Amino acid sequence: MGMRDSHHVRRNNYALALLLAAMALATLGCVPGGTGPFLSPPTAPVDHALVQPTRVRKMGGDIVLSSAPAGAELLTMGGNITITRASGYVAATTMGGDIVIDTLDTSAHLQSYGGNITLFLTRPPSDEPREINLRARGNLKLVIADPVSATFDIELGYGHDEPEEYFIQSDFPLTKTLSPWTRSVTNPVHPRQRIIAAGTVGGGRDLIRIRVESGMVYLSRTP
Repeated sequence: MGMRDSHHVRRNNYALALLLAAMALATLGCVPGGTGPFLSPPTAPVDHALVQPTRVRKMGGDIVLSSAPAGAELLTMGGNITITRASGYVAATTMGGDIVIDTLDTSAHLQSYGGNITLFLTRPPSDEPREINLRARGNLKLVIADPVSATFDIELGYGHDEPEEYFIQSDFPLTKTLSPWTRSVTNPVHPRQRIIAAGTVGGGRDLIRIRVESGMVYLSRTP
C-alpha cells in the first residue's frame, strides 16, 4: 500500500469513527433528534444577538471552564466536565466521566452515562422557575442554597445482583415508594428495582428531576 492509499484509509477510518459517534449520541438522546430517557437537551435560552453560550464538543478528554457567564453547551465522548461558575443555562453530557459544577444559579440539563454528578445550586437571580434535569450512572450529590423552593421528582434504579445497597439521603422531606423487581426488554435476565421519591419544599417553584442508575443520591441544603 502506497503512502497516498494509507492516507485515504486513515481519513476513511476517521470519518467512520465520527459517523459511529454521531449515531451513538443520537441513540442516547444527546443530539437533536435522538431518543433517550430525557428529551435531547435544548440549546441555551439566551439572546443570541447579545451573548453566546460557551460551546465545546470533543471526541474525548476533559472539558474545564472557569466560568460560563452566558451558559454552556458541552459534550465529550469520554472525560470529566468541570465548571467553576455558571450564570446561564448549562446543557452538559459526558459518555464516561464526572460532571462537577461548583456554582450554578439557573437551569441545567446534565447527563453522565458513566460517572458521578456534583452540583451546587445557588439562589436564583430572579423569581422565574428553574428546571434542573440530572441523570447519572453513578453517585449524584446536589446541594441547594436556602431559601429552597423546589419540587423533587426522583428515581433510583439498581440491579438484583449488585454488591452495594443504594439509597436516597435527603435533607428535604420526601415520600418514597419501592417498585417491584422487573425485567426489561433490553435486560431480560437481570431484574431491577427502583426507589421512587417525590416532595415539595417551600412553594415548589423549581422542578428538580433526578434519574440515577446504580448510585447514591445525596440532597442537602446550605444557608
